[in-house]
Amino acid sequence: MPALDDLLDEIRAVALGATVPGIRLIGIDGPAASGKSTIAHHLSDRFGWPIIQIDDFFSWVSFTSWWPRFETEVLHPLLDGRSIHYQMRDWTGDEFGEGLAGFTDLDWAPVVILEGVGSTRAAIAASLACRVWVDAPASVRLRRGVTRDGETHRELWEKYLPREADFFAADGTARRADIRVDGASPGIAPLVTDIGMADARTPGDEFVLETTRLRLRRLTVSDAAMQRRLWEERDLRVPPHRRISGDGRPTVEELEDAIRRSGNEPAPGLLAVVRTDTGVVVGYCGLIANAHGEDDEPELAYEFLRQEWGHGFATEAASAVVACAESLGHARLWATIRVWNTASRRVISKLGFVQTSRVEPDADHGDTLFYSKTLRAGG
Repeated sequence: MPALDDLLDEIRAVALGATVPGIRLIGIDGPAASGKSTIAHHLSDRFGWPIIQIDDFFSWVSFTSWWPRFETEVLHPLLDGRSIHYQMRDWTGDEFGEGLAGFTDLDWAPVVILEGVGSTRAAIAASLACRVWVDAPASVRLRRGVTRDGETHRELWEKYLPREADFFAADGTARRADIRVDGASPGIAPLVTDIGMADARTPGDEFVLETTRLRLRRLTVSDAAMQRRLWEERDLRVPPHRRISGDGRPTVEELEDAIRRSGNEPAPGLLAVVRTDTGVVVGYCGLIANAHGEDDEPELAYEFLRQEWGHGFATEAASAVVACAESLGHARLWATIRVWNTASRRVISKLGFVQTSRVEPDADHGDTLFYSKTLRAGG
């Protein structure tokens, strides 16, 4: 798209032409759900520049409390020419707090993208090679946010947006921007395929769902190694037949054979989930047959590698699958979750699934709870 290409070239020209010494830091700032991450990922794909997401530090609680940690773990090392090792926010276990999860690493690079709310704030502005401000009407951003996070978060978004506007006004963020982008403009808005608003493409036998950060495609035998890791990482409370056996089964070869034999699942089937920023397969998500409803009422299933937890990928991928299922005419979807799996229960609730009265007791491995979501009348 010409508008996007021109924008990316302009950002590159400003960043590389800046007089700042050393590393070129590009800040892509603006209110939530304006289109920042979409632009950041296109920029990264185009020029190969790594992205640091402010969401790995930010919280619903405060616009400022996380900043000292960001300076210590990210900003100062990068400016000193050092690689970074930083701890990420625990969005899965402590969505509404400020808890932290695992660590991640990033090698020093001559150009790095900082994406997220506050990435060009006054405290960092002078160190940036390019300051990008992305905005869109509040009504558009509210719709995108609720689509991404679910109706359960509408009130949270409605309270958050005015606080965010006050923060930007006090900081003067927009006034410092080198480049301003209308995230609702005809040239940019179609690219903002936010979580839950995926684009399904079916060229030939290929089936692809794309969201802001993920690409969902059909499983291939090359995904067997990832599946083996999922089996290895499963919680010890998972029944033994769903964990690696004492003699090391299933093997990668057995999982490859299972993928070759697959193909009878309800459309779109099980899909490999690929991070668009790294190209790495991080899990699977899709629909499988179940015995809990009618023939057109499949079950939603997803699983992600532990190192990818806490980024909202499960919600993002599952939202895309649910939207696809609705477009394909499924009347209702089901989901079964062990009672102890609180993270997955939060995800399924965000997607609008409702817990039913059905429960399968299991004193050894935890009761199984049944959830359903109606997609069309009569379902």
